[in-house]
Amino acid sequence: MLFAIQVFIAAMKHTSREHVLLCVTTPFTSPYTVALAARIRKAALALIIYDLYPDTLVMAGFLHPTSILTKFLRWTNQAMFSRLDSRSSAAT
Repeated sequence: MLFAIQVFIAAMKHTSREHVLLCVTTPFTSPYTVALAARIRKAALALIIYDLYPDTLVMAGFLHPTSILTKFLRWTNQAMFSRLDSRSSAAT
């Protein structure tokens, strides 16, 4: 949580409407934090997806596919993805 707060403060401090923010999915709180800062500052945001949460956690056995936390993470992802200016997925 401390890292997410630090990222948010830095993004708010150094971002303006003319900027494009580029974010990756690790740690998993980064996209939400950067998306919020970009929205507040009216900056563009691009997300590079390396690991898609909660799917990675479900496949690793840490979350059940129908758990409340899994459903909540999918809902927050949908809200965030619908507001992105650009998306890129790395194929491995």
